[in-house]
Amino acid sequence: MYAFNNINDKYFDKLLPNNRSLIDEIDEAIKRLSEKFTGLDSSDLKISDYNLRYFRGYLSNPGKTFDIYKFNLCWALSDIDKPLRDITFIDHGGGCGIQSLLARELGIGRIIYNDIYDVSGIDAERIAEKLGLRADDYHIGEMEDLVVFIQSEGISPDVFASRDVIEHIYDIEGFLGRLGKLSESPISVIMASGANEKNFLRAWKIARQQRVAEYKSRDKKWGHKDRDTLRPYIEIRREIIVEHFPKLEESEVGILAERTRGMAMGDIITTIEKYLSSSELPSRPSHKTNTCDPYTGNWLEHLMDSKQLREILKNNGFEATVLPVPYSIRTNDRLKRTIGGFINRLMAFLPGLSMKLASSFAIYARK
Repeated sequence: MYAFNNINDKYFDKLLPNNRSLIDEIDEAIKRLSEKFTGLDSSDLKISDYNLRYFRGYLSNPGKTFDIYKFNLCWALSDIDKPLRDITFIDHGGGCGIQSLLARELGIGRIIYNDIYDVSGIDAERIAEKLGLRADDYHIGEMEDLVVFIQSEGISPDVFASRDVIEHIYDIEGFLGRLGKLSESPISVIMASGANEKNFLRAWKIARQQRVAEYKSRDKKWGHKDRDTLRPYIEIRREIIVEHFPKLEESEVGILAERTRGMAMGDIITTIEKYLSSSELPSRPSHKTNTCDPYTGNWLEHLMDSKQLREILKNNGFEATVLPVPYSIRTNDRLKRTIGGFINRLMAFLPGLSMKLASSFAIYARK
């Protein structure tokens, strides 16, 4: 059984759009959804260990989990002048489907779940069926596949929402450029991320994780995602370089492996080919620790300049702003509740410091 803490924080709400009726509707949907989780036995869901690990983590504190998506939904829906039943909502990088569940409980008309990992799509659908909150579509594929699906179906989405997705996307500029192709009509975009480089402590923790992934082997733990390697990224890049360019000197391989940090296999090969034709070494990576899985291009919590993301969106026809994500105080831990509430109050009254205080940030865009 999962206990839902119904504590509300007025300072959390002050960091949301000024739409009291929408906030109240979402709060009521959260209460209803939390009741449906009560007594839910996650071991009966018959889902992968990977998503079961995430799902149990979310349900260990459902109030905090729902607050994450309350923030998303409030911003995503605030500028849409339509009844909820007429809105088409894309849950991008949906994982085990929590955002889709809340959107359905809220009464949104059409929900399109999307993820690149087929296992997650299957699991999300099973969870939704168990709760009687199935999305309308479960689409598996990259952004370009989603655009093709939307256009071929003649769908005009009103909302595109994600949480902890953009920091893993390999070609973020290309991805943001494709957002505008989802709809010729107005569309709201909200993309929240825990990779907030403006928060010193958060950025330090992520940099430490990146160094481990870059240089050390990691143990396989229960619930590991099979498509993600556990080997050191630099070791994999060395192997790719040696396999495709066996005549390179060992010293060259070492330098090139270091300088191709943050590149997926295709770009590694292209970069080495340019080096061989010009004898000019590639530039050092612009960031000290950012790195990605060379096989998949999946960034390990990519620390990005949020203002740069905003500018890319503006160049693609969106009005965009960067938002701090408030802390949830729906927890039985009194210390965390006190600290979170205090920081939310500071962010509400000192907006100039909010991005440094928030552990997460969001990009809200409207076209």
